[in-house]
Amino acid sequence: LGPDQILCNQVSLQLSTGLTDPALTYLWNNGMNTSSINISQSGLYFVKVSGYCGSVSDSVVINFVTKTLDETKLPNVITPNNDGKNDFYKIPEDLSGDLHLEIFNRWGRKVFQSSGYKNDWDGGDLDSGVYFLLLTGGCIERFKSTVTIIR
Repeated sequence: LGPDQILCNQVSLQLSTGLTDPALTYLWNNGMNTSSINISQSGLYFVKVSGYCGSVSDSVVINFVTKTLDETKLPNVITPNNDGKNDFYKIPEDLSGDLHLEIFNRWGRKVFQSSGYKNDWDGGDLDSGVYFLLLTGGCIERFKSTVTIIR
């Protein structure tokens, strides 16, 4: 059935065993007995496949997420002065999935990159100024903006 999945703004998915042998029998946790099923709700899905040589089973967790990026909730300024306010570039926690953040200086040189971003970028040793950012992954297809560092 493959790895667990987070599906953004998708309403259905076909889960398939990938098997077509008519001698096999299938039993999904929702009671279906076909080699594939269509699903439209988040949850744990598992199937038991039986044949002459015995049985095997597999499971997968599917999460359907309906999110849209509210650009007004993304910061355009960080002030990394350790006062507990705007010290980090923070993305709302409800944006699911692995996020990839890239920061570029005014000449287009990449000065920061993080796969699986965890709201932990504080500008590092970069000078105060305006930087360009690219945010992708999770439920964000591609978001480009600027962020100003004020020290």
